[in-house]
Amino acid sequence: MLEQQRTADPEVIRACVSRVIETGVLGRGHVYPKLLTYLADCTIRGEVPKEFDITVDVFGRAKGDVDAPDAQTRVHIYKLRARLNTYYAGAGKNDAVRLEIPKGTYHLCAVTNEPAATPTATRRRPVFRYAIAGMLIALVLSVAANVALLARRAPPTEGLVEQSHVWSGLNATARPILIVVGDHFFFGERGSHLRTRDIEINSEDELHAAAEYASNPSLVYETLSYLPKSTVFALHTLLPHATALGKSVSIKLISELTAEDLRDYDLIYVGFVRAMAKWREYFLARSNFAVEPPLYMSFAQKDGEVFMRSGPVPQLNRDYGIVARFAGPTGNQILVLTGIGDVGVLAAVRSAGTAAGIDQVETLMRSAEIDAAAGFEVLVEADGHSRTDLGVRVVGAYALGKGESAPPPVTTVTTPSDGENVAPSALSVAER
Repeated sequence: MLEQQRTADPEVIRACVSRVIETGVLGRGHVYPKLLTYLADCTIRGEVPKEFDITVDVFGRAKGDVDAPDAQTRVHIYKLRARLNTYYAGAGKNDAVRLEIPKGTYHLCAVTNEPAATPTATRRRPVFRYAIAGMLIALVLSVAANVALLARRAPPTEGLVEQSHVWSGLNATARPILIVVGDHFFFGERGSHLRTRDIEINSEDELHAAAEYASNPSLVYETLSYLPKSTVFALHTLLPHATALGKSVSIKLISELTAEDLRDYDLIYVGFVRAMAKWREYFLARSNFAVEPPLYMSFAQKDGEVFMRSGPVPQLNRDYGIVARFAGPTGNQILVLTGIGDVGVLAAVRSAGTAAGIDQVETLMRSAEIDAAAGFEVLVEADGHSRTDLGVRVVGAYALGKGESAPPPVTTVTTPSDGENVAPSALSVAER
């Protein structure tokens, strides 16, 4: 391994900046090229910029308006660092000098590069080829299907479901059950085989609304997605309870949810809160909590208290989840099992899908005098390691409001012409 050395040669630094910008890895907008050029100029002058300086000089905020740390600056530095990593893992892997932004700083460094460097494990935007992404989707759906088969053989849970206030609302209607899974969103450019995953972009609407991508008319939405690791484990816990209701059960991605689904099914959503896409606002209008874009790293109570995910993954970390049930727009029942990250989602599922978890939830609901039939919401906290919850605690139980947000527009089902191959609208788990 070569010993890395830093250089402050202005010509070398400016040449590096030019090469990075010319490849287009920073996007077609002006934000990241401007930010990189600004940091390079600071390095050449021997200065280390502060967050305040970047907010004013690069993003044009008036000095009098910057009276607190600006999350926008931190997010753009984070994304610029990731894009530099992407460049030096690909087109720039053989460059003699590489540009780096050490974590926890706003200082741009120029260091000698190691040829054919391995891509860093902390890249924020992995780019997948169609074949790799397709294999991943097929693998996860295959695991989910096998989990479904195992669920049919699981010990009966009818008694637990019938007696539970968490599940009783779903048991009271004749509608079939549709488990809606939060999937991750990809996009790319016309004529390119590369596709991008940006954790701040979780729907086509968010892609078109993002200033970073608005100036690129070539961006296209692809019906390509993948599922978080927590989804498979969540389905293993949920399916025995869902099938114990005595109704047919199907699974569908939230990106494929249609208006007909909302009309015809009782819904169970399982996944990250950021993966709710268009349905996030509909749920949060009823919730006692708010979430802060773009990263959705905390649940903030509307009376002020904030519950924030903390600690790195896969090391020991703390996460939060929500279990909520309320009536949908057509009188159907909607059960939401969501979290900030994998540990939070699994904590919500454990609280709704195990005897011990249900007992904790219902004990707190009785103590808080919550009428489950009118809708409820429970916040749970969990410590985790490597996306596995190590222990779950119920934090609070709350009545759920009716909300003022109308259901968002969803995918319209179009009947294909004869001869077209059409994938089934949902993965059937149990037909009774």
